[in-house]
Amino acid sequence: MNQPSSGTHTYHTVHVYDGWLYVHSGSEDNLVAPAAPDYDRERSLLKRFDLSQFSGAAFDWTSGEVVAVGLRNMVGYTRDPSGALFGVVNGIDDLQYEGADVHLNNPGEALLRIEPGRAYGYPFCFTAQHIEAASGAVTPGTQLATALRDFDNDASDMIAAVPAERQIALAVANAAKRVGDRRMANEQQSSAHEVSPATRANRKTHCPK
Repeated sequence: MNQPSSGTHTYHTVHVYDGWLYVHSGSEDNLVAPAAPDYDRERSLLKRFDLSQFSGAAFDWTSGEVVAVGLRNMVGYTRDPSGALFGVVNGIDDLQYEGADVHLNNPGEALLRIEPGRAYGYPFCFTAQHIEAASGAVTPGTQLATALRDFDNDASDMIAAVPAERQIALAVANAAKRVGDRRMANEQQSSAHEVSPATRANRKTHCPK
């Protein structure tokens, strides 16, 4: 009940795990930041509801526990045999970077390991798939600051190497052709930060690393 359903992402993927109802809500449109400079906590996120508290009436959306934010449109998610949660996220359309139109080859559609309390970048950052920057080719999987007409963004790029313990595999099929025989699950990576005051402060100057 009261779940946002306006705009272009009106459908919501639902799963039940360990007595919890998990529900993803996509962004209202391609690129919106209703809570800027913070992350939206009503859409572009994954919530869960305790089924032991189900009384026969629909859960109110606002009562759900936020699992993770910054997820533009997670069209599918599931758990592996160990119980780890993974999701496939559709990225931002019509991207620009360093003043150039890069939307034909970007963003990378990310396969993310979803961990409670973390933020995954949207709308402030996107996952690079094939970017030729002034400084050279950007490694696929790098988080870059979103640039789109009429979008005021105070984030900046984080092109530093991703620590191994924070790596998240990316599924970027087209990029595989450009990186030769690299193993895509190991070489194309993204990451995220915990949703905390310190993280929010960092996100204002850097995309998640």
